[in-house]
Amino acid sequence: MRPQELKMLWYKYWLETRGGFVLAMAVLITTAAAGVLYFPAAVRGGMHDLALHHHANAAARGFAIYVREEVFEKLALLWAMLSVMLGTGGLLKEKLLGTAPFLLSLPVGRRQAIAVRCGVSMMQCGCLALGAYGAVPAAALLVGQSYGLGLALRYAGILLAAGVAFVVYGILISTAMEGTAWPAIIGATTVFLLLIVPEAVKGIVRLAPLAVLAGESYSHGGVMPWAGMAISSVAAAAMLGLALWVVKWQDF
Repeated sequence: MRPQELKMLWYKYWLETRGGFVLAMAVLITTAAAGVLYFPAAVRGGMHDLALHHHANAAARGFAIYVREEVFEKLALLWAMLSVMLGTGGLLKEKLLGTAPFLLSLPVGRRQAIAVRCGVSMMQCGCLALGAYGAVPAAALLVGQSYGLGLALRYAGILLAAGVAFVVYGILISTAMEGTAWPAIIGATTVFLLLIVPEAVKGIVRLAPLAVLAGESYSHGGVMPWAGMAISSVAAAAMLGLALWVVKWQDF
């Protein structure tokens, strides 16, 4: 693919997804800011619980612990769901809208189109992670607290590296299902269940991917979740390969 064709396709996919990207960014930043701004009320509730039940919540144990347990975990869950939704679309949607013949008439192969679509999704999801986590230090100033920007962005990097499989999953599901809304809904629901169910079942909580996305091992002992990131990368490569194989044989 020549640079001009690559630029054209990249710009096309950006135009198609920019509305969803802006909406997802707004949701994540609002969630991050709201979680931080709730900290004073959470501290008061924690002090009350400590006096009555001798149990301190995350806020009562400090701002850093509160951010890690109450803000970052919610952001990781939302980011994973929104990343899948943002990645849906592609050739089957174009077929449903009647624009697939025009796209395929361009000097661009199907698999190249999928690869560029994946690249656009990765860029957007990286920006979502940086924007959401970067909002935490700014909001912290409004409640008289501080949180290092470098540390917040480090957690954003862990989220993206450990969650790359979710980004590619959105691409894969779009190669298997036609529709404008159902692929996004089914994809987001699948991710929600995958992240929430292990957290709720005591026997498999140690395998919970949400803890990996939120960088729990790094926050507790400074250990990067290398295993989780490696598994995510392998799964992403396998799903991308499957998506490329499926689209190769589809009839448009």
